[in-house]
Amino acid sequence: MSRISVKMIMILFIILLLAGCNGPTQTEAGPAAGEVVAGVVETVVETAVVPTTPPITITDEGFSCTAVTEIPAAECQALVAFYEATEGAKWADQTGWLQTNTPCSWYGVACADGHVDTLGLYYNNLQGQLPAALSDLLRLRVLDLHNNAIVGKIPAEIGRLVNLVDLDLSNNQIGGFLPTTLGNLTGLQWLMLPYNQLSGPIPQELGKLHALHTLDLSYNQLSGVIPESLANATALASLRLRDNQLSGSIPFGLGQLPALYLIDLSFNQLTGSAPSALFQVGAHGLWGNQLDTTIFLGENGRQDVNFLGATFTFDQATGDSVWPELVPARPAEAGPGMMWAPPEHMVFTFAYNSGPQEHMPLGQYLPPEGQIHIYPTAGLNEEVQPIVAALQQLLADQPDTSTFETFPPNEGAEQLGLTMLPPSNAVQTLRAQAEYLSFAEGQGIRYLTQLSQGPVPISNQDLFYTFQGLTDDGATYVAAYFPVTLPALPDSSQLSQAEWETLMQDWQGYLAQTLTLLDEQPTSAFTPDLAALDALINSLSVAGTTAVPTLQPIWPENEASVDSQPVLQWETFPGAVNYHVIVLDDVAFPPQVVIDQTVSEPLLAVEQPLAPGHYSWTVFAQDAETAVLAQLNSAFYVKDVLEPVAPADGAAVSPEPVLQWQSYPGAITYQVVVVDAAAFPPVVVLDQTTTETSLAVTPPLKPGSYTWTVWAFDSGHKLLAELDISFNVASTP
Repeated sequence: MSRISVKMIMILFIILLLAGCNGPTQTEAGPAAGEVVAGVVETVVETAVVPTTPPITITDEGFSCTAVTEIPAAECQALVAFYEATEGAKWADQTGWLQTNTPCSWYGVACADGHVDTLGLYYNNLQGQLPAALSDLLRLRVLDLHNNAIVGKIPAEIGRLVNLVDLDLSNNQIGGFLPTTLGNLTGLQWLMLPYNQLSGPIPQELGKLHALHTLDLSYNQLSGVIPESLANATALASLRLRDNQLSGSIPFGLGQLPALYLIDLSFNQLTGSAPSALFQVGAHGLWGNQLDTTIFLGENGRQDVNFLGATFTFDQATGDSVWPELVPARPAEAGPGMMWAPPEHMVFTFAYNSGPQEHMPLGQYLPPEGQIHIYPTAGLNEEVQPIVAALQQLLADQPDTSTFETFPPNEGAEQLGLTMLPPSNAVQTLRAQAEYLSFAEGQGIRYLTQLSQGPVPISNQDLFYTFQGLTDDGATYVAAYFPVTLPALPDSSQLSQAEWETLMQDWQGYLAQTLTLLDEQPTSAFTPDLAALDALINSLSVAGTTAVPTLQPIWPENEASVDSQPVLQWETFPGAVNYHVIVLDDVAFPPQVVIDQTVSEPLLAVEQPLAPGHYSWTVFAQDAETAVLAQLNSAFYVKDVLEPVAPADGAAVSPEPVLQWQSYPGAITYQVVVVDAAAFPPVVVLDQTTTETSLAVTPPLKPGSYTWTVWAFDSGHKLLAELDISFNVASTP
């Protein structure tokens, strides 16, 4: 063999070795990879030159987006970066990811018009951090990654996703501050970030999200104040900030959000007075704070409550504080199973400093915390009255509590008069520990139960203590609910398919066995001790609630516009010795108490002029021991001064003057009234409404003295400002 031949063989060997080390390898994805290698070998043998290989999607070095055509390369690369950053190899379902050249078919990816539209990978064991490269999915509308194990921070680059409508990162382990760039997502409708480890302030920039319908930042570690700017998110219907470390006052503007139907600010460190408008929101949670009217546990571990004629004693076993409120009547609305139109009634919510438990006793109508509801039965709507009658009959007959059997919820069995208020579309799976209890003016029955719409295990997540009672005269209905737990029960009612099938093999037997378990336990086995809950019910008195608990205002009417020194008047309340009056400047942040005064007569003249703006006023009618007998909650608006432009006050004008005034912020219309002051009685010569800030007076005025008044009204016809001056029309020479 010649020296040249040996050299050629060595070159061929080196080339083949390099091709084997660096080129594509045989994989499950394609015989084509093997064909390429074979082609290389064959070509090398013939020519000793390595040709350029075609694009390869999957290699040992990673995924290449060069062969992807259905979306832009930048979006493909963003998906690859997302897969790698969140440890895609460990996902529960990774179908298609980095396996095909069609990313729109990958699990959790949906496309529209050649772009990634949706990335939904919830409950999929995502780990790691969100990469900044996600911001290259510029057409993304939905990013839903809830219930994973994502850590790190929300990248500031997320603000580039200006087409986002739904952002849900709830139930992860995301920390750090909320990026201010979230304020760039002006089309966002749902921002869901609960159950994470977010800290720091809520960005003011969230107030820019005018399309936002739902904002949920609950169960984090957010601190600082609730930004006033959230009141600018006028589409906001659901606001949940529960269980954070927020402090300061509640911004007045939150109560003015027109679409708001749910607000939960409970379990923070909020102080001051809650805006009165929040009590009109159908579902609201304000307890677990340091807000005014909160009743805190006494130093001896017990506390007496006296609110609007309802009294009881609670202790450490039932709560650290109580939030009392008079809930306004709600109009009839389609409820679960029946129309539910509760009248004005009292609610007491029991809060623990340690925070709420995961517990949902009655779904949408009740929070996780314990509550006592006190209803005037006469105000309950007709569909609810049979509940009252059934309970009244049961308490009159008092059958043996052993007759309260378990029953399958899907059979709709008769409930033996043990229906509850508020009504629910679920039924009682069982009743345990049933006993008749009495309170000062009546009696009722207490028991443990769980509501469901189908067969589910009895668990600590859903078990609760309830008391349903009536005063002896039938005038007042008392409903109490407290979550309870028992170590022998599972913490959750969630089941695998196999566990559910096993349960259904003997559903009735399971219920009977669980009922026996619950009935055999001493009261102290439960948390809280059932005896402590019974003692609370026994201490209850509703004697004072039979009188009208609402103190009626005389003047001003609710939301009326008044001068800066109004005289507040209300009806005399029988038995009242004093009236405690509090006037709150709602517009100030934090809201400021401008009057806190006790008077013996049912009126109070405001001595120091109030600045223009919105005020709420509360009057507590008190007996000689300062117990509250009745309460007034109302509001008024102090109108501003509307500045004239021409004519000046007292000026001489022509018979056809042009009246001009400065525009007023928020004013939509102006009502102009000109009065002939020389006539007796005075005669209105002009009464006209305009959207302009000037008005020409016609027909000509006769000589004399005139006053002209302009009222500025907003879109709701609220009087914002007033001008009231005079002019003179001189005699014609």
